[in-house]
Amino acid sequence: MKVYDRKIKYIEAMQVTPENLEIVEVWSNGSIKGTKLPREQRCIDIQTYFGEQSANVGDWIIKESPYFLVYPEKLFNKLFTKRD
Repeated sequence: MKVYDRKIKYIEAMQVTPENLEIVEVWSNGSIKGTKLPREQRCIDIQTYFGEQSANVGDWIIKESPYFLVYPEKLFNKLFTKRD
């Protein structure tokens, strides 16, 4: 996990990759879907403030306690910068 800045406050975030599906699943209390598909095509269903959402490979999941949110990579990169 890496820490990213968004204006004044920080968030915890993880990008979903084929290699870290199980790690992100545990961290986000999610559930991997499509286990018979190739790893690149699987997704993780997580409970968010807005209800259940799917995070695909390439998407970012952020934790803003006590909730998780899903951001597509392009939007995440516009809103957040990595903290050094």
